[in-house]
Amino acid sequence: MNLAKSLAPNIFVNAIAPGKTLTPQRGEMTAQEEASYASTQLINRFITPEEIADSAIYLMKNDGICGEILVIDGGMSLKVLG
Repeated sequence: MNLAKSLAPNIFVNAIAPGKTLTPQRGEMTAQEEASYASTQLINRFITPEEIADSAIYLMKNDGICGEILVIDGGMSLKVLG
């Protein structure tokens, strides 16, 4: 996060790394397809766009966070570790 180093303390640079999010761009899915995708996350469901938006609001409100990547993946990154 070199940009965060360059711009702080005037501008705080952070990022959000979402997991599988249920959006209209995914198109129509059968219940079986949706369950298959959702099972890759520990929470066994898709992340919602609202959860991503809540995370963005959290980052914007908190001046104590700078240069971080907030992973909102429902535990998917932990699940692949075994």
